[in-house]
Amino acid sequence: MTLEAVFRNFTLKSLKEFDVNKKVKTISDGNSNPITKESIIKDGVIEKRRDPKKLPNNTWRPKFCILTADSLTLHKKSSCDDSEYSHKISLVEVTSVEKIEKGRRHIHFDLVTQTQRIGLRVPSRDVDWLIQIQLAVVACKNRNDFRRELTTKTSLIATKYNLKKNTKNLQEVILDKDEEYGEGIGITIRRAGGCIVVSRILPDGPVEKTQKLQPGDEILNVNGIEILEQEAEEVAQQIRSIQGSVVLLIKPLIKSTSSSPTIEYTYTTEL
Repeated sequence: MTLEAVFRNFTLKSLKEFDVNKKVKTISDGNSNPITKESIIKDGVIEKRRDPKKLPNNTWRPKFCILTADSLTLHKKSSCDDSEYSHKISLVEVTSVEKIEKGRRHIHFDLVTQTQRIGLRVPSRDVDWLIQIQLAVVACKNRNDFRRELTTKTSLIATKYNLKKNTKNLQEVILDKDEEYGEGIGITIRRAGGCIVVSRILPDGPVEKTQKLQPGDEILNVNGIEILEQEAEEVAQQIRSIQGSVVLLIKPLIKSTSSSPTIEYTYTTEL
């Protein structure tokens, strides 16, 4: 049976009868998760090139394939009536989609993983298979990059994400400027670990009088404006330009009970 005939004979009824919750064999090291119908991006028949070491001539075999956000599963036969799988390719292991060639009848491409190269082809009219696989690979890598960023303490992405999740540890501090003191509020600040941090409390300033800040407190925004990507001097100028009250959203320093030595920072900005 040709690949075109397989597509013609494949019906919606057979898909409904197909049990996608069966165990699969995977080429990844992790445990495979059951595939639900709701998680399927695309399914249908793709031809897979047989191993050239075993069969010197290019021999193609139709496979019933299921694409999800995390994997491409290759069914052993071109029909969904069979319950056995040959592969479940984890998209996070895909390094590239290469050798894309569009012929008169087929589109050929190689799915390259960390351990092997898998030759695939689809009918020329079904270019959506190639597009959806490429999009799923990119989306999977973006999700993993984001998760990796969240585990980095100095990551700006992690800082923003954790702020949205952990608002209970944040405090709003309102400081009224003193005309006799000047434009500042009586602190020095510095950038450390991707954050703007209070370095010192200056004598006779609004902060010292109210005792609402302490060295080590992180300043997250000023009068509702996020400052995570700004330098210390930019934040200082922003605070100096404010007339009247200054509203700071801060993450207070959690004092440690250990006897670690205090580190002095000389590169600070006074405001």
